[in-house]
Amino acid sequence: MSGSHLPTCRVVLDLQGIPWAKDPRTAATMLRSQPGVIDVEVDPETARAVVVHDAETSLPRLWNWLVRWRIEPDGPESDSEPEGHSPAR
Repeated sequence: MSGSHLPTCRVVLDLQGIPWAKDPRTAATMLRSQPGVIDVEVDPETARAVVVHDAETSLPRLWNWLVRWRIEPDGPESDSEPEGHSPAR
């Protein structure tokens, strides 16, 4: 971010049960595609991600998106994947 000093938050997310969570590059790409996500570090062994996001962004929206991935392993119907990217299944 160039010159921006927006407040940020850091959250650890459990990615267990999400089909693309075992591939750190895919997981980081998928998480970064969400509004407000600034940075992501994925640990594939623990299936957890540390996400830094804009403090004004709705964390429940990100959480609900992850829950829908657990329920719909082929991906939530209302969400599109990042352009040119297909998550590992």
